Amino acid sequence: MSKTGVSIARQGSDGAATRRAVHIVDDEAEFRDNLAELVTPLGVETLCYRSAEHFLSEYRPRPVECLVSDLRLPGASALGLQRMLIERNVLIQVIVISGFGATPDVVAAMQRGAADFLDKPVDEARLLAAVGDALDAAEQRLRECTTREAALQRLSKREREVLDLLVDARTTIEAANLLGISPKTVEKHRAKIFEKTGVGSVPELIRLVIG
Repeated sequence: MSKTGVSIARQGSDGAATRRAVHIVDDEAEFRDNLAELVTPLGVETLCYRSAEHFLSEYRPRPVECLVSDLRLPGASALGLQRMLIERNVLIQVIVISGFGATPDVVAAMQRGAADFLDKPVDEARLLAAVGDALDAAEQRLRECTTREAALQRLSKREREVLDLLVDARTTIEAANLLGISPKTVEKHRAKIFEKTGVGSVPELIRLVIG
């Protein structure tokens, strides 16, 4: 048990926390430990929590992570936890597990972005596949964010100002008036923005900025 009260079931072989992490939420200690044992072959750090509220109070984001939660928990359920994560803008892959999963629960979990919904008793192969896929998706998102940030950092101050106005759906003339420059200069800045970010249109540029 760590000083924060979070049970860290597994770490890297050198004792330091591994880059990939799996958060496990279940009110049964034995089941939490069993899940942590099952994902050991993936070489991940596992952190265990007894409830949704416990997870929210102790959660510290890792670069690449996913969350495995039992559907029925004391206090907020896994569906309630998903809702609270969305409200807090926490982007994390969620895998829901339940021995009582009904179709409405599965649909609700998936509508809120769950990566998978597994039945109890948990099939080890399917659990490993689901966790592996969730971590791969999280790592891909991290790479995309890193690439996006690097591209945007290459822009000059003026180019960022033009970019902000383009994302705000301002026309070339409106941007020129707001910045006190000519429309032709705005066009030149836009061309440089496209060149530096590698996009070919304003819609692509907006997707790059907002992710």
